[in-house]
Parts: sequence; C-alpha cells; structure tokens
Amino acid sequence: MGTPLHAGESYMLVIDRAWKDAYGRDLQEPFRKTFRVGPQDRRPPDPKAWKLSQPRAGTRTPFEIVFPEPMEHALAMRLIQVVGTDAAPLAGEIRLDAQETRWRFTPRDPWKPGRHSIRVETTLEDLAGNRIGRRSRWICSGRSAASGLGNGLAPVPGQVGSATGWLKFTSAVL
Repeated sequence: MGTPLHAGESYMLVIDRAWKDAYGRDLQEPFRKTFRVGPQDRRPPDPKAWKLSQPRAGTRTPFEIVFPEPMEHALAMRLIQVVGTDAAPLAGEIRLDAQETRWRFTPRDPWKPGRHSIRVETTLEDLAGNRIGRRSRWICSGRSAASGLGNGLAPVPGQVGSATGWLKFTSAVL
C-alpha cells in the first residue's frame, strides 16, 4: 500500500466543527490547514546532540535544553522534568519556544547549589513521530557541562523508570 503522504505533494487537513475538544465540547469553527510534505524523517531524536544550559545558584535563570529539531509540543511539556538534589520534581514554569526547539524551565524558587537532574521519558517524539526509545533502549547520565564533555551525556546500558524508560541528565548549578 505504501506511505499515505508523498514528498513534494500538498495536502489539506480538515477538522469539522462537530469534532470535540479536550473538554468534550464542539469546536467553535472548523479548522483547515494546507501543508506540503517534505522528505521522510526516520531518525529518532539524539539526546547527545542536545545543548544544556547551566543556570547559576541563587538566580531564577531558566534551565534550557536546545534541540537540533522541533519536538512535539504537548509531549515535551509533559515528559521532561527537572528534579532537585532530593530527587523530587522542582516547581516552576515550563515553556517550549523557538519553534519547538528550545525547552525552558524557570524554577519557582532560586536555584540551590548542587547537582540537579533532568528526566526525559523516552516516549518524547519529534514532529515526525520518532521516539527517543524507539530504536534503542538506554538511559543517559551526565556531568556538568563545565566538565568539558560537550553536553556531558554518556549512554548507560539498562532501563529504569516506566516501561518505556527515561533519560537522566545531571547538571551542576554553580
């Protein structure tokens, strides 16, 4: 049967007004979006290519992850979290901007000195639906970017967390 969409072709997505929103209500108006299909993207997101920032202790400077390609918005907002030195998720505001290529976490309270972790579920997807965990089952543990190891990521065999697994990055707040 082949792929339903073909590179170079234009298509229109139409969502009828009777379609229900997340709260079970009819849409206020129909939605139409015309788009042109590009080449296939079958590469899963590569966490080793992500750039991680290093906020300073005592500030509320956002922690950032910059992706080389856009991530699926709803999943990125839900499947990435910052964990404090006590392994509990930190309270704060999450944003995804720069056309879904920059994930930002602004802590509610100023950063405390020490090591923090970023947990990323391997079900996180790029816009083509490629998942981190689709082709490989590994986790990453990292060191501070100040260690001179790029973004500090190194694959570690095994699975932890949920059935899908998760990635863990560790970064020092200076």
